[in-house]
Amino acid sequence: MSKLLDFNPSAIGEHISPDSPTGSHSATSAEVTSKLEGIAKQLETPIKQLVDNYDGIRSALEAISDHLPSSLKQVLQPTAHLGYLHEEVLAAAGHIEACANQPALREEITKECAAAIQHKAALDDNHAHEQLQLDKRKLEARKTHLAEQLKWVQLMQKSADARLAEIDESKKGLAAKLKEDMAHIRSLSKKLVVGADELNQKVLDSADGFRLKALTAVH
Repeated sequence: MSKLLDFNPSAIGEHISPDSPTGSHSATSAEVTSKLEGIAKQLETPIKQLVDNYDGIRSALEAISDHLPSSLKQVLQPTAHLGYLHEEVLAAAGHIEACANQPALREEITKECAAAIQHKAALDDNHAHEQLQLDKRKLEARKTHLAEQLKWVQLMQKSADARLAEIDESKKGLAAKLKEDMAHIRSLSKKLVVGADELNQKVLDSADGFRLKALTAVH
């Protein structure tokens, strides 16, 4: 292709047979030059695109092939059949592009590997899980202990409630007994004689004196 791009279409006339008529030689030379310029322009297309659009080269080459020197035809002929290299060219271009992206890809792989190692280390680290399991067992034991204590407290509460009920009932009985006692005391208090005993005794002694005097007189 580099040889083709260096080719000067104006030199094509040097290779045309001298036996050709002068009129047809000029017309053919112009046509050949135009076709070669078109082929050269198409050959400037990147090869990845050219393998999909090479029909123009083939058509132009077929039109002027008889007017080209064999050396030039040998150079141009493969470009008319680039379609056969379609898969190989695209694969090679893709490989080159992939290789060009290798540094960035390798860096990304390195980062992903580092992240994967960290994730693996975090996955293998069971310290937090084991500690939580231990804490959970302690909490379960504490819960059981508290449940037992709660049962004991509830039992003591029931016992205290029963004792309070007994005391309340006993107090009710005592209150009724006290009421009866107070009533009896009030009844007895009403029978008490108010006054001093010495005065009453003097009254009795004075009256008894009259009895004794009378008795003496009678005797």
